[in-house]
Amino acid sequence: MSTTFGIRKIDEWGEEIEIPIARRLISGCRWSNELAEFLPDDLKVEALDNTPQGIYTIGDIRKNLIE
Repeated sequence: MSTTFGIRKIDEWGEEIEIPIARRLISGCRWSNELAEFLPDDLKVEALDNTPQGIYTIGDIRKNLIE
């Protein structure tokens, strides 16, 4: 089962938008955004389409990256 992780924010019109950051697959995580690797470890992320399964920050994603 895969999960997309991202950040939710409110745009200038008050609508919520989702910015995908990474995807978790059976074998681990992969970045899905070119700038994601530059984000701070303590930045919170949300599971956008499934359950978080222990991933709550950019640091958690880094620990699970596929080499």
